[in-house]
Amino acid sequence: MKSLVNKMTIALKTKSVNVREKVISFIENTSTPVDRMSFNLPWPDRTCTERHVSSSDRVGKPYRGVKPVFSIGDEEEYDTDEIDSSSMSDDDRKEVVNIQTWINKPDIKHHFPCKEVKENGHMFPSHLLVTATHMYCLREILSRKGLAYIQSRQALNSVVKITSKKKHPELITFKYGNSSASGIEILAIERYLIPNAGDATKAIKQQIMKVLDALES
Repeated sequence: MKSLVNKMTIALKTKSVNVREKVISFIENTSTPVDRMSFNLPWPDRTCTERHVSSSDRVGKPYRGVKPVFSIGDEEEYDTDEIDSSSMSDDDRKEVVNIQTWINKPDIKHHFPCKEVKENGHMFPSHLLVTATHMYCLREILSRKGLAYIQSRQALNSVVKITSKKKHPELITFKYGNSSASGIEILAIERYLIPNAGDATKAIKQQIMKVLDALES
């Protein structure tokens, strides 16, 4: 029987319905729990609102006494009722940008070529760009070379969990949410296939910690 890694390799090379079903099954498959690295730091209580995309957006101040758990570890489960934020978007309403122009912006600290993975098994060539305070997903427009939709814009201080499949560590899941005294509310989930995912998640985690440290001070 083919390994999960082989299944994912096939999914990247084929667009048939059967392969998409395999990808869906792969995403939904659970893996063995592992110890998580947790950081209990002050966290801002926010609401999810749409605003015009700007790479210079700044984060707000946290409320006192609110402590979240930001964790990194193996993915234990997949909740089908959780939100896939990018699936709610309408391509006609997304901002179109020049990929290279954005990569060259002075406030871009990290750039990771990747594939955005949807719940239905579809994958889209994309780019994750990290600034001091936000992470953006630019989805390539195949019919317009060099251009991309701004598929997602997420504040780094809204990341509550980063997980990967134990048997396929390049599949990375980001969960975003609000934290309050009553607990953590997951507002969005995004999944990406990222080459050299270990280096990518390390860089993103370090930037998240800088944001949280700044909010705490």
